[in-house]
Amino acid sequence: MVKPDPSRYHKHGRHGASYRSVGATDSGDAVRFVEIYSRCCCGCRGPTFCARSSYAFNITMWALRMDDMTTWDKVGIVDCDELWSLPDYHGVVPHIMPAYPTVSSDDPDVLCFMVQKSQRHMEDVDGDLAVWLIEFDTRLLELRSIVCYNKDSFYFPDFFASAVSRYFDAYSRSRTTAMRHQQAARPIKLSLPKVVAKASPGEMLMVLREIPDLAPDDMLTTYNILVCDESQFKFRCLLALPMDMRKGYCLLIMGT
Repeated sequence: MVKPDPSRYHKHGRHGASYRSVGATDSGDAVRFVEIYSRCCCGCRGPTFCARSSYAFNITMWALRMDDMTTWDKVGIVDCDELWSLPDYHGVVPHIMPAYPTVSSDDPDVLCFMVQKSQRHMEDVDGDLAVWLIEFDTRLLELRSIVCYNKDSFYFPDFFASAVSRYFDAYSRSRTTAMRHQQAARPIKLSLPKVVAKASPGEMLMVLREIPDLAPDDMLTTYNILVCDESQFKFRCLLALPMDMRKGYCLLIMGT
């Protein structure tokens, strides 16, 4: 067992607290410390200038011994390659370092964190500037939930794990006892939000190159319009058209 050293986080992590947190379960029987830090392609800790591992990272979890409340045991390490290779993550969420790790109040092995591509990632990371909130089981290496928000409507508070209070259930204060029993007997279906993979800039360029007689300057202008459209609505409209109508659509969205 090794006790984590908080003095090194500002040196090896960006923005300090954005990449580490402490959380406890509702029952109080588990306390976890989580840190996300950069690593090089060789596996060493710390920032790297190697092009092969510009955004590589590890997630390390520590558990507090509840018998003495002074000793921390390292209970798990998740490498970025394990996360990036998951089917619902690869090709959907940008391959960069996540932030704001939060321990679930229901399961200490489950983490929630945020991923957002910034302006400094524009050239070498696929994806738009949307905010992705991820729920990840570090023990089973499974994604529990992926939710996408528009960056313009997302506020960056301090995240913390919490259950939704039953106070907000308008019916809980007015239903009779019989109605409560009837409601409890109904099956509850839970499902993960549907994630739609977005096209990368490279895929957009391949589609434009297939359009006959589209001039290089028109192709470049159309490409710029499509990659700047975060909703990708224009690109989906282009794909819906037959090949002989796509050039006309490109000229239309260019305003010519």
